[in-house]
Amino acid sequence: MRKTFILSDGSRVNNHGFRIQLSGLNLDRFKQNPVMLYQHDMERVIGRWENIRIEDNKLLAEAVFDTGDTLGSEVARKVEEGFIKGCSLGLIIEEMVQVGEEWMAIRGEVYEASVVSIPSDAGAVVLYDEKRQVLSAEALYLQFNINQTNNTMNEKMKELEAQLAEKDQRVQELEAQVDNLENQL
Repeated sequence: MRKTFILSDGSRVNNHGFRIQLSGLNLDRFKQNPVMLYQHDMERVIGRWENIRIEDNKLLAEAVFDTGDTLGSEVARKVEEGFIKGCSLGLIIEEMVQVGEEWMAIRGEVYEASVVSIPSDAGAVVLYDEKRQVLSAEALYLQFNINQTNNTMNEKMKELEAQLAEKDQRVQELEAQVDNLENQL
């Protein structure tokens, strides 16, 4: 049995409060090992994903269930009979920006995709950090807020350094004028 799932919907804000720019997702690693998990549990591999693609601002894939596995067979049956309809993306967000009041993940890597019993919406995701550990949405926002604050501080420091350099130059010019006047006396 094959069924096409929406792994992520780039037109919606997900249950963590941000939108995913699908064109910024790196799918290379995922396509090499398109593991299908159940409920994001790495010990519960229930199949694989095929025909992974982006269409109409949605990341789509066809589910191929491992029916030789008891859990895979049971989940396949529940999907076929309409008892389970949701899935959720596992990803590592590498870059996030704030656009107006909304956050947008503009660059990231897909780590896995899971069939889940209760997604918050079609764009539901679980987040991982660089060490492949599950990351809370709060930790993600804190990380990007800190980065944004650091970038702002770096820009202000550069501005202050430029102003200081201008003042240093002006002081040198005035000292030279004073020396000149003293020599004339």
